[in-house]
Amino acid sequence: MPRKKEIDKREILKTVEGQFSVEESYFSLDMKKIAKMCDMSIGTLYKYYPTKDDLVNDLLIRQLKKELAYTDILRGRYEEVSRALSLLQNNIYLSSQYYEGAIFYVYLKDRFSKFGEYFNELYKYVYMLLNEAGGKGQIKRNIDKKEISHLIVWNILIGCLPHTTKEQATKHYLTFIDSLGIFQSQQEAIAV
Repeated sequence: MPRKKEIDKREILKTVEGQFSVEESYFSLDMKKIAKMCDMSIGTLYKYYPTKDDLVNDLLIRQLKKELAYTDILRGRYEEVSRALSLLQNNIYLSSQYYEGAIFYVYLKDRFSKFGEYFNELYKYVYMLLNEAGGKGQIKRNIDKKEISHLIVWNILIGCLPHTTKEQATKHYLTFIDSLGIFQSQQEAIAV
């Protein structure tokens, strides 16, 4: 009897990614339905992903990497690193709306205690942007880039809380960035 083709995690994620939308939110994702879409038993799916949060975590990491790559491509259009940060904030917000509720319910509710990779990837990218800004003389010299990177990441993610509008998230982010006073010119902290 021929053995069934092995499915890897990427194939599962591609299948789920196509089904996830505002109508199919974090809450309505059903592991039985996912197993059926992937043509596998629920037990096999649970071998790959013991919980729905594990699956959503991998899905969000995959999306974050796309967002970081997209931000990287577009940031070449802007001389100011602060504009790249604003673009990143906007992309993360839009992603959080697409994956409605997932960022909050998988990450923020437990302060990344189980899944730290998302926060760490975002942190490394923001830290890299701040180092780049320092090299261009766009930020003040005596700032703690590691601490500021953590603060910026938490602020970006606060904008992903359920029921937050794009305008609220952007205003909150820009007010926060302005209050830090890290840029040589506060004009640089303008939204993209």
